[in-house]
Amino acid sequence: MNEENTMIKSVRSGLSRILKNPILKPIENHEWESKLVFNCGAYRKGLTYIIYRAIGKKDMLSRWGLATSKDGINIDNRLDNPIFIPTEEYELPTDEIYKKLPYEKGGCEDPHMLGVFNDRLYVSYTGNSGNRNVGGESQLAFASIALDEFISLADKCAGTEEWTRAWNKEGLAFKGYNKDGVLIPEKINNKYVLIHRPYPDMRITYADELKFPWTGGVGDVLLKAKDIGSKGCDKIGAGAQVIKTKYGWLIICHGKEIVDRGGKKDSLAKSGVLQNHKYFLFTMLLDLKDPSKKLYVSPPILEPEEEYEKYGWVNHVVFTCGAVPRYKDSNKVLDKSDKLIVYYGGADNVICVAGAKISELIPKMNRY
Repeated sequence: MNEENTMIKSVRSGLSRILKNPILKPIENHEWESKLVFNCGAYRKGLTYIIYRAIGKKDMLSRWGLATSKDGINIDNRLDNPIFIPTEEYELPTDEIYKKLPYEKGGCEDPHMLGVFNDRLYVSYTGNSGNRNVGGESQLAFASIALDEFISLADKCAGTEEWTRAWNKEGLAFKGYNKDGVLIPEKINNKYVLIHRPYPDMRITYADELKFPWTGGVGDVLLKAKDIGSKGCDKIGAGAQVIKTKYGWLIICHGKEIVDRGGKKDSLAKSGVLQNHKYFLFTMLLDLKDPSKKLYVSPPILEPEEEYEKYGWVNHVVFTCGAVPRYKDSNKVLDKSDKLIVYYGGADNVICVAGAKISELIPKMNRY
């Protein structure tokens, strides 16, 4: 980033926040995004396209908004209407479940812009038909859109109806609780590769076709939650899309640690729930030819430290769904000097940015 000296604040971890965080906040007069905006995917092709999760005060359903940026940091355009809305059974709670849900009501959550396959941009997300305790389910879903059409609709600030016609909802990858999934953005040994998180561990699975339901089964454990963090995590998951570097496939992941705050007032979130946890980010590097082989797993690279990360709708949370190169398009291979922009939700309330060089995310010993 050109502006490191004025825009980046040094922190103890591997990522550095920009000084002007957060970059996106709710808009009061847009009902669909009047309550919360957070957890966004990103893709760069000339511009950076940021698809973010938004919740309105009235119905509390999750939809997606779109913002664009020339430099990846400063927002140049933000559409007035959502570009992706819940329409399917696995995205919408029944009337009975909706009435039982006290806070968020479901919808289309946490978009991960995964990459382009056969000229189509694929996105994974959580289709949430409601909390499991009241009869709903959060499940891993996929959608796609022709890349050229995506760019065209973004350029002309198309309305929701046009976007809805353009998207193809591919369906659920698996039945049952599963909230995180990313595809390696090219075939390995003529196979498509999916890394996902059926609670609590991350798994890797291979399939001959890019179709859903996923035909490769749930696969084998790639990384165990209990092995991550200072005390072992309650759960982990893939965050940003898989980034190809000269040194391996880089994934910025999230972990959730249980933290005993003794019922202190500062752990009571705006949702009215005690949050005795901490969500943090870490990285995993996988072999380019055999992604089942872990080359490196980092300690935390970003933890909730700022006020906008510690206090909000859900306290003590940094959570990413997207990262892009600072100066290159998303389909390029990154070297040690390339810079990565990471987008993350702060306390499930706002959208923030942090950045690092590849050399700051992958240790020297793992680059040779």
